[in-house]
Amino acid sequence: MFSIEQKRHIAEEVQKILRATNHPELPAGEIHFHLHVEGAESWSWADIRNNGDVPNPDVNPWNELISKMPPEVLERRVRKSLAKMAGPRYSGPLSAPFWNRVKHLQDDSDWAMVYALGCALQELEARVLRSLEESEKRGILKKGRY
Repeated sequence: MFSIEQKRHIAEEVQKILRATNHPELPAGEIHFHLHVEGAESWSWADIRNNGDVPNPDVNPWNELISKMPPEVLERRVRKSLAKMAGPRYSGPLSAPFWNRVKHLQDDSDWAMVYALGCALQELEARVLRSLEESEKRGILKKGRY
């Protein structure tokens, strides 16, 4: 979710904030921490550790690229990527997170109900998407960014 430079900067700031507490239980040297940041989407997250614990960080080329993009270019690219992802959430490749959660329900009675509702959602979603496509074809719904 963040570039290496951004993670290092965040780690430095967290280190400063922690040190400023003057808490007696903090070590004299570098403070070890692990910060997990959840993004807006299930696939968007970051783990940030104190810089001393990460001498050779993993590089995510996408995060490095977007950290250097002007905001308007980034927004345009994100919108384009999201448009490609638009589609069914309860069937097809984008449904995996949903169905994985259903699969891991512990209570069998809950599982049966949630599974049945998920199947109903698949059908309802398919009908809505077909209706929207038909509306676009008839010119009732303009194509474009929404």
